[in-house]
Amino acid sequence: MLVYLRLLKESFAFAMNALRGNLLRTLLSLLGVTIGIFSIIAVLAAVDSLDRKITKDLSTLDKNTIYLMKFSFGPSDVPKWKREQFPNIKYDEYTYMKGSMTNTDELGYQIFTKRESIKYDSKTVSDVNMVPVSHEFIDIQGLEFEKG
Repeated sequence: MLVYLRLLKESFAFAMNALRGNLLRTLLSLLGVTIGIFSIIAVLAAVDSLDRKITKDLSTLDKNTIYLMKFSFGPSDVPKWKREQFPNIKYDEYTYMKGSMTNTDELGYQIFTKRESIKYDSKTVSDVNMVPVSHEFIDIQGLEFEKG
């Protein structure tokens, strides 16, 4: 047992001498390890934050919500040129569906328009995304307003 303790002491002394003798190598190694650990922590924090944000955003969507529109949200067997020829859903169709679908909780109407410029007095804001909706949309989408 004494041999093991003496061997451990000599090994420790040899390692300390090597570290003192190669001070620049030691500092660069410590710097590399420190930067590596901080990089891993930063990446894990960013991924965790992104995961929480996506989970929060998707929690507002309801699996019982149906969107009727001429464009698809994902892959489709219908060619793009044919989908572009589909007519937009009109407000009259919305009112008809609202009157005939009595077993739904909410039914809303939304129009997707091109970006517009807004002018008030001498101030102009360009490239504004305008999306007019019916009053039920806030209950369907679950929007949270802070001010305004």
